[in-house]
Order: sequence, then C-alpha cells, then structure tokens
Amino acid sequence: MPCGPGPLSGRGSHFHSLEVTLVSARVFVAMIIAALSGLAFAQDVTEIYRPDPKDKDPWADVALRIDSLICSTQAQCTVRARGVHHGESVGLEVVVGAVDGQRRGVSYRSIGKDSDRFLRALAELYKVPERVSAMKGATFADAVVLSGSVATMQSQRIDIKVFFYADGPESKYAELYTNVDPVRRVLEIHEKDPDYRKNVIKAFAK
Repeated sequence: MPCGPGPLSGRGSHFHSLEVTLVSARVFVAMIIAALSGLAFAQDVTEIYRPDPKDKDPWADVALRIDSLICSTQAQCTVRARGVHHGESVGLEVVVGAVDGQRRGVSYRSIGKDSDRFLRALAELYKVPERVSAMKGATFADAVVLSGSVATMQSQRIDIKVFFYADGPESKYAELYTNVDPVRRVLEIHEKDPDYRKNVIKAFAK
C-alpha cells in the first residue's frame, strides 16, 4: 500500500485552506458587526456642540441626548444624558428638584468617566485654561423655573436658570441655563454669560 507524503500532504492542504476560509469569514462577520455597531452608536448620540458658522462669537451652548428621564415624585426628576465630543462619549446626570438642606434646586451628578470627559469638553469649549481632570460626584445649584413645571417634565419642556453659590462668595458665583425637552429628548446646558465660564467649571470640578 502506498505510504508516500503525497495524499497526506494533499489532505493537509485541503484542511488548511478550509481553516483559512473559516477564519476569513469570521473576520469578515466581525468587521460587519463592528461597522453596524459604530453606525448605531453614531445614530444614537450626537455632537454636544454645533456652533452656527454665521455667528462670529457664538455662545458655547451644549446639548446632549436624553437616555432616561425618571420622575420619582411630582417635585423631582432625574435626567441622564450623553453625547460625543471629538469622537468620545460624554455625559452626566441632572436631578431637577434636588434637595440640599432646606433648599430645592438642581444637582449635576457624575456618571463616571463620561462625566470627566464632559467636564474637560466644557472647559475646552469655555476656553478655560486651568487643567481639570474629574467631575465632582454632585454639584448643587439653586434654581428658578422660567417655563414649564417639574410635575409635567416627562411630557413637556422645562426651562431652568440655576445659580451656583448663591449665598457664597462672589468669587465663586455663576449662573447657567439648564433646559429639558422630553419631546426632542434633549438636555440643554446653555450659558448665561461668558464671564461665568471659569466659575462654572470650578463648580463642577473636583
């Protein structure tokens, strides 16, 4: 009976070729899944800052997509939102109707690394030169509702003006607008005045 290397070699080549084909197929499928995942992520979140090119001195107003909006009571709702900046995921949590002692206002909460990146993105957009690395666990601000109501926040827009360190030193004082639009699923964090930029970043930073 012939026992030369020919048949064995041929069978080995066949299985090697089949293995390469299977590996290539797996790689191809993985590439498709990665591409679809990237597309889903791109559609799922939006760039937080889109300045108007016609505006020579635009406000650094940002908008994030609402992931969840939960109202535990008619006086308090928690909004979690995120977006992208320079291709990186950023986000935070905002509690409207948060309580601090005898005061009720708005609390900005960290959700981890996304919030650290959000703070750094905001500092960049605000052109604040100080280096910041991490966001506080929570930052409370006094608030005045300009339009809408916490009780109807899950279905109607609410516009809020917040005040950081309202009773504190003037050197830390800052104002900001925070608006929640449940219909468009957008959380807006808009500037009141560029003069407050540095203090807003200080209020958020550890």
